[in-house]
Amino acid sequence: MSAVFLLPLMALPGLGSPGIRCCDFWLLLRGQASDCVDGYGCVPAALCGVPQCQAGGSLLAWSRYFANAELIMGLAYGDHTEGVEDRAKGMKKVVVRFGDQGQKETMQFLIEAGPWDLIIDDGSHYPPHMTFSFFHLWNSVKWGGVYVIEDLETNYWRDGRNIYDYVMKGHGIWNGPNLSAVAKLQQFEHILVRHQIGAPQLSIMQGDHDICSIEWGMNIVAIKKCSEDERANNPDYRNNTAHRFFDEQAMAKWINQARSTNPTM
Repeated sequence: MSAVFLLPLMALPGLGSPGIRCCDFWLLLRGQASDCVDGYGCVPAALCGVPQCQAGGSLLAWSRYFANAELIMGLAYGDHTEGVEDRAKGMKKVVVRFGDQGQKETMQFLIEAGPWDLIIDDGSHYPPHMTFSFFHLWNSVKWGGVYVIEDLETNYWRDGRNIYDYVMKGHGIWNGPNLSAVAKLQQFEHILVRHQIGAPQLSIMQGDHDICSIEWGMNIVAIKKCSEDERANNPDYRNNTAHRFFDEQAMAKWINQARSTNPTM
C-alpha cells in the first residue's frame, strides 16, 4: 500500500498496511484519537502540532503510524526543511524529495511515483494549490483509495491574508470555484447523482465518475474513489428521455460553467 501526504513542509507518499479504512485517517488527522486502531498500533494524540512538524517531525510520526508501509516519501519545500533528508535516512522506508506543490513538474513526479492508496493534502494551504493538486493527482489514486484535504479554513480568509508567502484573493466565503477549493469540490457533489437522474454527461474532470463519496468534517474533506467492486456494481443510468428528470439545456450550461473554473493543467 502507498500514499501521498502533502504537508506544510512535505508531501508523503506511502503505506503498506492492509485494509486501511477512511475513518482511521479521520481519527488520525483530527489528532484527537488516543486509542489503538486495529492493525496500526496507537494513534498519536497530537500528530502534527507545532513544533513537532518542524524538520521532518511529521515524517517520523507517519512512519511510526504506518509501521508496515511500503514507502513514505516526503516532498519538502519552504522554510524549516534543513536536515529533513538526513533525518529521513534513519526512518524505515522513508524517502524525501524537494518540490513545489504549485508546479506541474512536481505533480508529474508524484503521478509517476504512484499509484497511491492515500493522498493527504496538508501542504501550502493556498486554495488554488488544493484544487490544482486534486485535479492532477486524483487519477493516481488506486481503486478504493482516499484523497484528503486538510485545513480548509484558508478558503474563508479575507483578501490580502498571507500564508507561506501566498496572498489570498477575493472575499472568503463569497469566493466562487475559481478561487475557493471548497466551492470547487462542492461541484463534484452533483456528479454523485448522475446515475439516478440519467446524466452520464455530468462530468467536470477526467476521472470524476470514479468518486464514490465526499465526506466533510471540521476543517477537512475526504474524497473516496470507488473500489473495483463498487465500480463494477454501479447502477445503470436511468432513462432521462422517458422520465425527464432534468433540463438538459440547463445541465449543459452548468457543466460548461463549472469546467470554465477548472485549474489550468
